[in-house]
Amino acid sequence: MRAHTSGSFAVYSTSDGSEVTPTGRKTRALLAYLVCDPGAKIPKARIAGLLWGDRAEPQARSSLRQALCELRVAVNRSHEIVFSDREHIWVSTDALREDPVPPSSAWQDAFQDLDYITPEFDQWLAAERSRRSKRCTAALKREAEVLLRMGLGDETLALVEQMNAIDPHDEDALRLGMEAEFERGHPAAIAERYCATAALLFEDLGVRPSEETRGLRDRLIRKLTANDQHEPLSETDPEYFARRAGEEREAAARTETQVARKIHERLAERYEQVAVPLIRSNRELETLDEHSSAAEPARFLRKSLVIQAVQWFKHGDHAAVFADRAGSPTGHIETPEGRLRVDPGDWIITGVTGEHYPCKPHIFQQLYAHER
Repeated sequence: MRAHTSGSFAVYSTSDGSEVTPTGRKTRALLAYLVCDPGAKIPKARIAGLLWGDRAEPQARSSLRQALCELRVAVNRSHEIVFSDREHIWVSTDALREDPVPPSSAWQDAFQDLDYITPEFDQWLAAERSRRSKRCTAALKREAEVLLRMGLGDETLALVEQMNAIDPHDEDALRLGMEAEFERGHPAAIAERYCATAALLFEDLGVRPSEETRGLRDRLIRKLTANDQHEPLSETDPEYFARRAGEEREAAARTETQVARKIHERLAERYEQVAVPLIRSNRELETLDEHSSAAEPARFLRKSLVIQAVQWFKHGDHAAVFADRAGSPTGHIETPEGRLRVDPGDWIITGVTGEHYPCKPHIFQQLYAHER
């Protein structure tokens, strides 16, 4: 059996290519849970609680038997793939292979049609997607390191961008990107990449790049600019962040998937939030210079960004969310960038000027912490 994703659905097929995806969502959820740990004997009680935890044990067991029956009808065609005994269910290790999907989307697209089945299953699904994201990032990193050793800077950067799509705060991706720019002979690009990630780390997480990362930046730039009198890009240059915001907006308009569009839009917002204060502070410094050239410099801390957000599950939870159509569980919200879809579980964020926009739960968790 082979497992892959098609659009937003988890699809399974036998070795001869015939599709065997069950029709029931909870049956697909059962199969997804089994294929993520092939060969392991999973207790029926655990699965019943995971998928039917809101029911009494006899009803949960009965629902599990029905789902298992549907699963066997769909999957056990050429030979037995799904096994069970009195207390366990498992899938054959030899008969299972998962089709590769684009690394930059594998962590998010995996079993995307299985959200909001039960809170317990949602928790497992989030952990599984996190595991996949780490696996994808590790694979991309290994491949990028091989390309770097071969001196292929352009090819390395293509993989770095996929790593950034998964986690824009990843310092491994930053270091690989700077080394790739070194291979291409671009000292300003090294500084730009460092500035972008450093700003995101500080704005989102309140931390600075590690000493290792800063040291690598300095060594690479120094090697490339030993005979060059031009200074690399300043970490407080607002023009860079404004330009990067525009590039992310353009990328969001070109992308074909909602997941990628959200990532590009979120990056654009973060770049804009960095650029505007820098432009303002630079103007204030210029004004001070005009009035007093002898003014002593002072130290300032950037103000923390505090937002208001509400998690949306159903219509009526937030006044800015409108129904797509009667009976639909999804909705939409009008933002400065246009109409965006809202799914159950999304966070509705209120911006500094009163605008509203949705944010996926996994992205919200990465970017924000509850104010205590």
